[in-house]
Amino acid sequence: MSKTLAPQRRSMPAIAGVVLLLLGLGIGAAAATMVVRTINLRHAYPRAVMTLMNTHASALKRDLYRHQCDAARSRQHLQRMAALADNIEPAFGTSGNKPFMKDAHQLQQALVQAGDAPLDRCRDLAAALQPVRHACDTCHQQFR
Repeated sequence: MSKTLAPQRRSMPAIAGVVLLLLGLGIGAAAATMVVRTINLRHAYPRAVMTLMNTHASALKRDLYRHQCDAARSRQHLQRMAALADNIEPAFGTSGNKPFMKDAHQLQQALVQAGDAPLDRCRDLAAALQPVRHACDTCHQQFR
């Protein structure tokens, strides 16, 4: 008489369970990292605009502090800041926010006027930067 052997069902070994658990944790961690990075990218453009504005403003402040005010270099920084100020609305996506847009427009005007002002001496540069500082401070007090 022949006996048929039925396949025996075995439970999954403990090692395979641990491997699957670790694989699931790894995939979950990778997915969570991608989601967080995507969310952070949303703020990258506004942060970059403000960082570059700060870089040029700091260079002008440094020149004033050192009493090394070169008109051509100062004008170049002011022109770059004016170009960056044109990116404030698209960077922050605030076309409907009238107070914010008013402040951004005041900054743009102050930068254009500062770039057009005579910048031969440090006191000229300091005077030209006063409206720019005021526009920056006004916006940062309200919207930071």
